[in-house]
Amino acid sequence: MSYNKIWKLDTLLEGKNLEEVLALLKHRVEACIFEPYSAEFYLNLQDIHAYIREAGSLIGCLTAQDTNDAKALLYESRIQDIATSLGSIEVDLENFLKQMSDEEFSKLFSNEKLADIRFYFEEMRSFAKKKLSQKEEKLINDLSSSGHDIFTSMYYAYMGEISFSFRGEKLTLGQLENKLSEKDRSIRVDAMHSLENHLKEKENLFCQFLTSIVDFRNTLYHHRGWENPLEEALHTNRIEQKTIDTMWRVVEKNKPALVKFMRKKAEIMGLDQLSWADYDAPLQTDISKKLDYDNGIDFIVKQFGKISPRLAAFSKRAADERWIEADNRKGKRAGGFCTDCPVSKESRIFMNYVPTMGSLATLAHELGHAYHNEVLYEKPLFSQQIGMAIAETASTMCEMIVTDGAIREAKSEEEKLSLLDDKLSKALSFSCDLHARYIFDKQLHERRKQGPLSPEDLTEMMIEAQKIGFDGSLSDYLPHFWAYKMHFYFTDISFYNFPYTVGYLFSLGIYHHLMKDPQNFEHRYDAILLDSGCMTMEELAKKHLNVNLGEEQFWQGAYDVIKEDVKMYVKLGA
Repeated sequence: MSYNKIWKLDTLLEGKNLEEVLALLKHRVEACIFEPYSAEFYLNLQDIHAYIREAGSLIGCLTAQDTNDAKALLYESRIQDIATSLGSIEVDLENFLKQMSDEEFSKLFSNEKLADIRFYFEEMRSFAKKKLSQKEEKLINDLSSSGHDIFTSMYYAYMGEISFSFRGEKLTLGQLENKLSEKDRSIRVDAMHSLENHLKEKENLFCQFLTSIVDFRNTLYHHRGWENPLEEALHTNRIEQKTIDTMWRVVEKNKPALVKFMRKKAEIMGLDQLSWADYDAPLQTDISKKLDYDNGIDFIVKQFGKISPRLAAFSKRAADERWIEADNRKGKRAGGFCTDCPVSKESRIFMNYVPTMGSLATLAHELGHAYHNEVLYEKPLFSQQIGMAIAETASTMCEMIVTDGAIREAKSEEEKLSLLDDKLSKALSFSCDLHARYIFDKQLHERRKQGPLSPEDLTEMMIEAQKIGFDGSLSDYLPHFWAYKMHFYFTDISFYNFPYTVGYLFSLGIYHHLMKDPQNFEHRYDAILLDSGCMTMEELAKKHLNVNLGEEQFWQGAYDVIKEDVKMYVKLGA
C-alpha cells in the first residue's frame, strides 16, 4: 500500500485558525480569575493548558518542517509569552496549595469534578513546598521567558542555519546525520569529521549557550536550597534517586558483555577497534529494498498486530490520516519527535525517513509515543501528564517489537546478524552513550559552580565521560558532542538524557515480563500506560509487575536478555 510522507496539519486545533487561537488564548489567560476554591477554576485551567499544548505542538511542527519559517518563529514567541502569563497564575496556585492544610486539600479535591486530576495537584503542592516564596517564584517565571528559555530557541535557530561541508556539498544537520548511518565507512568517517570541524569553529558560541543555561539553573537551585542538581529532573520523571543509582550500578556491572559485542563487531567489520563513527553503524548486509516507507509502515503494523491489535490499528490510522512527516528533504530540522495534540486527540510524528533499519526503528519508536498519547486521551488532560522516563518506555517497547519481528523473519543468517547488530547497537547507546551524557551533565553542573568553563574544558569533560561510558573500548570519540546534542540545551527539562536509559530498561523488563502471558499482553500493557499519568515509576512497577525498582533484580533481568542477544551475535559472527 502507498502512504503519503507529508503530514496533514490543518485538522489540528479543531481546524481553527492559529492566529485566532493565539489571540483567544491570550484573552483567556488575561481574563482568568484566580478562584482556587472553585472547581470551575481548575477545569478552566485544564482547558487552557490543552489549547496551549496543542498550539505549541502545531507551532513546533511548523518550525520543524521549515527551519526558515519566520512566521512560525513569531508564533513560537507568542505562545511562550502566553505560557509565561499562565505560569504566573500557577505560581499563585502553588503558593495557595502549599499553605493549605491536608484536611482543606482533601475536602477541595473530594469534589467529583476534580477527583480524576487530584494526583496532578498533589504533585504540584508537594513540589511547591520545595520552592521559594510566591513573589520570588513569580519573578523567576517572568524572567525565564526572555532570560533563560530563549537559549533553547537560539540554539534551534542557529543549528537550523548551519550548513556542513561534505564532499563538495552543503548539507543541513539532518542530512549530515543520515550520512553517519551509511554502510560505507568512509562516508561515516567523513561525516563525523565534518560535524566535529564545524562545531569546533563555533565552539565559543555553543559554550555561551550551554553555560548560560546551566548558570541560570544552578543559581535557581542554590536559592531554593537544592543540593542535588537532579532534584527537578527526579520530580519531572517521578522517580527516586535510589532507583537511578541502582540502575547505573547494574549498567556498569554489565558493560563487559557490551564490550564483547563491540569487539566482535569490530572483527566483523575488519577493524582492530570500533570508533565513534562505527559503534552505531549498520553492517554491510543490504536490507534497504524492503525498508522503503510504504513497506516499513506495513511491516510495523504487521508486527504490532501479533501482540496488540489495537496498537496495530492505531498505527495504520496514523499513516492513513497523515499524522507522519517522513519526507527526507532540505530545510527540515534534524532528528525525530512525536508531539501530542490533546484538543484534537491526535498526535504528529516528525522524522527524515531513509530506507534503513535505523529509520524503521525510529518510526516504530515515535508511533509508540503516539499510542501512549492515544491511551492517555481516555483521561482528563491533567491525568495525561507523564514523566519522560515512562514516556520513553512506550516508545522503546515498540522499537523492540519491530526489531524482534525483523530478526524472527530474517531470510538468512547474514540478515539476522545485521538486524541483531542494530538491536545491540541500541543497547550500547542506552547503556554507554547515555551513561556518558549523564556523567557529563552532572559534572557540567558541579564544575560550573566552581567557576567559568571554556570550550576546552567542556571538550575535555566530554571525552573523559565518553571514555568512562564506553569502558575505554572505542578508538576515538566525538569531542564536541556537547555542542551537537540538542538535549543538553533544553531549558524546560533538565538532565534530559538519563530517562532514555530508564525507559529502555524498564520497557525491556515489561516486554519480557508480559510476554510470559501473550494473550493478555494488550490489556496489561494498556493498563500500565493508562496509570502512567498518575503514578510514580516505583508505584507503576509495584502495582503492575510486583517488582521493586530500588533493587537490582529487575534491572539485571533486562540485561540477562541483552546478554543472550550478545551470545547469539558472537555465534552468528563466528
